[in-house]
Amino acid sequence: ADDWAAFEAARGLSVDLRGCAPGPVACDEDDLTAIFASGAWSGPGSAARRAAFRARFCPWDDGRAAERVVRRVFLGEEPPAP
Repeated sequence: ADDWAAFEAARGLSVDLRGCAPGPVACDEDDLTAIFASGAWSGPGSAARRAAFRARFCPWDDGRAAERVVRRVFLGEEPPAP
């Protein structure tokens, strides 16, 4: 069964998550098996979608979040000017 409508209703999505997914979307086990068997998960199209997803939704995910928290909260440092 397609539970996407229930997921959207429960989560209140503000973007078309399936339309901007960071790779192929599987709706069931057969889809997932096909994605892995075909290699679609690692192809150039998927790499481009992952890059676009990260640029749109993860601009601060650089591996230094904990450092920024420690510097601001515990050391009282001001964040650098943009």
